[in-house]
Amino acid sequence: MRKIVLKFMVLQIPTSPLSVIDTRLMLITYFVLALLPAIEQLFPNAEHMYSIRHIYQNMRIIFKTTEYKEYFWRCATATTIPEFESVMVELKNYDIEAYQWLLKIPPHHWARSHFQIYTNCYFLNELLGRAISDMLLNNLCEVFNSKLVKGRDKPIISCLEFIREYLMKRVYNVMKVLNKCQGPLTPTGTRILEANTTLASKYHAQWNGGQKYQVKGPWNQHVVDMEKRECSCRKLELTGIPCKHAMASLNEMADNNEKVGEPYTYVHKVYWIDTWKEMYSFKVEPIKGRAMWPKSDCPTTLVPPPHNKAIGRPKKKRRITVEETIEIQQRKRQSNNQIQIDNET
Repeated sequence: MRKIVLKFMVLQIPTSPLSVIDTRLMLITYFVLALLPAIEQLFPNAEHMYSIRHIYQNMRIIFKTTEYKEYFWRCATATTIPEFESVMVELKNYDIEAYQWLLKIPPHHWARSHFQIYTNCYFLNELLGRAISDMLLNNLCEVFNSKLVKGRDKPIISCLEFIREYLMKRVYNVMKVLNKCQGPLTPTGTRILEANTTLASKYHAQWNGGQKYQVKGPWNQHVVDMEKRECSCRKLELTGIPCKHAMASLNEMADNNEKVGEPYTYVHKVYWIDTWKEMYSFKVEPIKGRAMWPKSDCPTTLVPPPHNKAIGRPKKKRRITVEETIEIQQRKRQSNNQIQIDNET
């Protein structure tokens, strides 16, 4: 069944003589081993990621304390292989069984340090490179899935109508946000760039006389090449937004009276308002009521599949794990404590 669904996805993707679509495709799925052969066969050049939330859910069945979550998250968010290996050594010293369990999962499926960067040339990367993303979770699917909860128990036509109306509202709401946005970048791109600009003040960039800069900070030291748009921390290549080391290099270039331009010009086009507008340039057209729909000429009468109604009210919400329940309770306590402090002051 999974292979049939993936084949349908292939039919929806336009073909290209350079196979650009395949190399730019990033698939984020649950940690399901049955998907591996189907994805490798249908999308051989695509980047396949596991949602780290589902990996950790499998991990905490055996290793239950919260310390494992900290080690696992640090391994997943490390952007360089030496940093990844350093955290893995810490995990090995803490619990060798957890280390061996995690080692069985190929890191290029879940660790940022092993995410692919196909080429060292930024402009060639624009044409043939990987998808600009460092996502570790499939929250996009989770959010969209949560919005469809009310339409799940409806008949198929009513469910499709619910989805169509939701998409119509979604496009309209995004357009309202777009009309309020000021500046060339999206709010997310602007927030990340401003944060990196602030952090760059703690770093000192030293020019080597060519096209590279040595950037030294309180805790680390990296090499930046703004012509190729590379940084040895790999955040610049993964996200498409100048990291704090790149921003420190731009500041040094400006101090040397070089033509730098505005920092936003170094941000990938995926974070630009124009790209956002283009993505939502389509419109979901309204349709007439069901009474005015044309009658089908198909002689076959479609009957609903057999259905056995279960006892009790059907559940719509996702099952919340014990750990999530504890986190929700902790947030409620913090919120209540904050309200009490505000009332006392």
